[in-house]
Amino acid sequence: MKLATPLAILAAVSGAQCLVIERSTRLVEVINNVLDRTTKLDAAATAFNGVDIKPITDAADDLIDTIYNGQDIAFESGDIGLYDAIPLFQPITKLENEAQKLFNTFKDRKNEVQNVRQCGTAREKLGIISESSNTLIGIVQDKIKDKTVKDVAKGRTDHIKKLLLEARDIYSEENCRDSS
Repeated sequence: MKLATPLAILAAVSGAQCLVIERSTRLVEVINNVLDRTTKLDAAATAFNGVDIKPITDAADDLIDTIYNGQDIAFESGDIGLYDAIPLFQPITKLENEAQKLFNTFKDRKNEVQNVRQCGTAREKLGIISESSNTLIGIVQDKIKDKTVKDVAKGRTDHIKKLLLEARDIYSEENCRDSS
């Protein structure tokens, strides 16, 4: 009988640990999927030939769909504690770096977008990406219960939000005008 109590406690702790791993794994998958689609959008924008914008809009739409799917998964996830958050930091850092790279590409290619008269398309896609990303970030941040973890995550995600805002500004109606 004395052995049953420690075994029951061990089983309960193991079960709780499995829930933490499963929840973290799903959110890591969400972040990695967004990272992958962000990388693909950057590759399409980098490869832009100055004529055909379709590969870029297709990659943007794929990223948007991935973010929306991620919102659903994140919304269904439980609260994020300290141990849940640890596996998220590496993919978030990678996503932050890739977002910076994508921002630089969009900034560098603005004149070409103007030349093919696609400022409106770029503005529309960036608006949707920005709004859906901010929603996903908000959902995840609301689930973080540890204040220290929340502060660290906020620092990372604030940089991504800033990049999205700056990209929208670069392609705003005032700053991006289709060539005549």
